[in-house]
Amino acid sequence: MPANNSSQSTLRHLTRLYRLMTAGEKGFRTVAEGVRNRGLKVLLKNYAHKRKQFAQALLAQIKELGGNKPRESIIGMIHRGRIAIKTALVVGPQSREKTVLGEALFGEKIALRAYKYSLNQDMPAPITHLLEEQYDHIQATRQNLARLYGKGDKQTVVRLLDTPANEVAIVDALEAEGFSPNKIETEDFSHALNLYQGAAPATTIKETVLAGVIGGLIFGSATATLAGVALTLLINIATTTIAALILAGTTLGLILGLILGFFIGLGISEEDEYLSDDSRQHGHTLIRLHTTPQRASQAAKTMYEINAMAKAQTQ
Repeated sequence: MPANNSSQSTLRHLTRLYRLMTAGEKGFRTVAEGVRNRGLKVLLKNYAHKRKQFAQALLAQIKELGGNKPRESIIGMIHRGRIAIKTALVVGPQSREKTVLGEALFGEKIALRAYKYSLNQDMPAPITHLLEEQYDHIQATRQNLARLYGKGDKQTVVRLLDTPANEVAIVDALEAEGFSPNKIETEDFSHALNLYQGAAPATTIKETVLAGVIGGLIFGSATATLAGVALTLLINIATTTIAALILAGTTLGLILGLILGFFIGLGISEEDEYLSDDSRQHGHTLIRLHTTPQRASQAAKTMYEINAMAKAQTQ
């Protein structure tokens, strides 16, 4: 039986939100692959797991209304590849974390805007209730991401510890450095480390190659065009020479983008697999310290050094 106009409108909103949650799942996994901090990595992958659950709930409603599973957008694939390449080219672990968290925050902003718009529409009560629950969770996630990023005067530092002894040593060290014990939280996180065990990497080599090729085409053609314009002004070269220059620049950009995308995609997959496996084997406690952006680097260094030293002694 054909759906009425109200059902069709609801279906369109659900389809859009489903695509956003599917993109959110892979997006969180993509940014998780870009960081070496195992604590941040498992948090981001848990957010990805939640987005997957949201997408499944939305898909169930779509099918109940007679709709089909929406196709994945190629724009999302290019975007994930771009994030992966951008992250890989950033120097320094903290700068890389800032980059990926900034991308995650932007994605959550888009999702919240879409949910808010859909919640203002007339929909069946069960669907409205589902969207409200998901909206609240996304809003809380964005607040957590903002604290991890260090927006304003608050920042949360996280680290995945390997043993209970590490937890005691790090808490003592942080308190000795003047961090308030009331701002330190520890949580047994071993239950959450297998959520994505065995899952394929979110960012595939195909995606980084695709993003690299498109980026290379744009950069190569733009650079060659500007060079051609400059040469025309200086020495008045022929139009055919400019065309040949643009073609050569575009081709070179394509080749370099393809090579860059391939090796970055390969490296990301291997590094993430290694760190994720290490987290599952050795990860035990997630520690959070709520501090200020000015003292976050000091706390992160203390956590890392004590955990790395303890780990080295056990090997």
